[in-house]
Amino acid sequence: MSFAAWIQPVKGEFAKYVSQHDNLTRWSVPSHAKPGDIVLFYRAAGESAIGDVFRVQKPASRVRAEYRTGNAYMAPMRLICRLRKPVSLAQLRKHPGLRNAGFICSQVRIGQDISDDWPLIRGIILTNNPDVRRHLRPIAQVRDKKAETTYWRMAMREGNRGFDTFEQCREAGIAGIGYGDENGRDLVGDCRKLSRESFDGIWRRKAPRNSTGRSSLGHVAYDMRVGDVIYVKDGPEIEGKGVVVGEYIYSPRGVTSAKWCHYVNVRWDKEFTSFECPLGAEPTTVLKLDHRRLAILTRAERKANGRGKAPSRAVAIELDALPEDLAALEGQARRVMVTHRQREHRLRAAKIRQAMGLNGGRLQCAVPGCGFDFVETYGHLGRDFAFVHHLRGLAAKGKPSETRLEDLAIVCGNCHAMIHRNGKCRDLGGLIQRKGRSH
Repeated sequence: MSFAAWIQPVKGEFAKYVSQHDNLTRWSVPSHAKPGDIVLFYRAAGESAIGDVFRVQKPASRVRAEYRTGNAYMAPMRLICRLRKPVSLAQLRKHPGLRNAGFICSQVRIGQDISDDWPLIRGIILTNNPDVRRHLRPIAQVRDKKAETTYWRMAMREGNRGFDTFEQCREAGIAGIGYGDENGRDLVGDCRKLSRESFDGIWRRKAPRNSTGRSSLGHVAYDMRVGDVIYVKDGPEIEGKGVVVGEYIYSPRGVTSAKWCHYVNVRWDKEFTSFECPLGAEPTTVLKLDHRRLAILTRAERKANGRGKAPSRAVAIELDALPEDLAALEGQARRVMVTHRQREHRLRAAKIRQAMGLNGGRLQCAVPGCGFDFVETYGHLGRDFAFVHHLRGLAAKGKPSETRLEDLAIVCGNCHAMIHRNGKCRDLGGLIQRKGRSH
């Protein structure tokens, strides 16, 4: 069974009506509520407590509202159970797993999705009202078979205004995240060894003010599942899309130049066309998309794709033959909602093959004083992997221009991050101030 859980505030005569009737023939529900979803009625005035649990019986339909002017989505509901001892707002706030929940931190509003919090709320209900256990047993957990795909929006920038690591994550086939303490050490360690409650406890002790970080890392470690879809954002722009193909993994050494230790494997869409779609909640690194935001994003994606593909590539590169004059036209603006610089992936692959041919099959960072060797450090995992750096950023050129292999350089992740730190494009020479390994 797959269903969602909603919270619905009621007061005055409406609260009284709900408490006296087992069947609500027409009642306001979220527009995307489905048969089988559960609704917790929150008595807003005076009592400030959850007192009734109902189940939606039929799909929501838009009809004339009886409680206000205009139309509203309404559906019939049937009582599951009444709580002799209601669950108060104060009790919810005391629970360590709920005190930072969205519906707790803000005013309880009509149509809030509390599916993620339902297992904890259910536990409190049963503590207060053991007699309703048989009524709630069939709805122990929402979406317990993960019948529906979950959609996420994720930022992959190092810090609020730091280096965008999405290119690194895309090349590695991952979606990564990480949070460190004042000494740069990972904040919580391997989440596979922690229950969700233990994770929450460690986080509250070490970073009590960063509730959005706790939520974001918790989503990656505990909530993302194979088949989920991730959209990657950079400001208001959606720059990537991929499907989760593996469960959560912890790597103590970190995966990107940002040294993020937590990630899931993702199959990224290499033909994805970026588009602009501000969805709010910008400070949130990992945001679970509700039905409203997903609908907005889907419309924007279809609109971007409907404008046609980007102009044809200037050249077609055969990787088996690497002529010295190999070049490609890059930087041409796509005709989409925002300007997006084309990156010629085949040119990048050609540069990697050229570098491997000149260095006996190895890839080494070209920054003087670094020389990081991917194979030497990572063995077979590092084979054929490197960052290809444009010696002059595409955005700085301002218009489409020809990029040749000599305009590119093989660099490691750390050097690439330093080259572009604070939005600049620095020269390779003089980047390293003192000789030593960059990793």
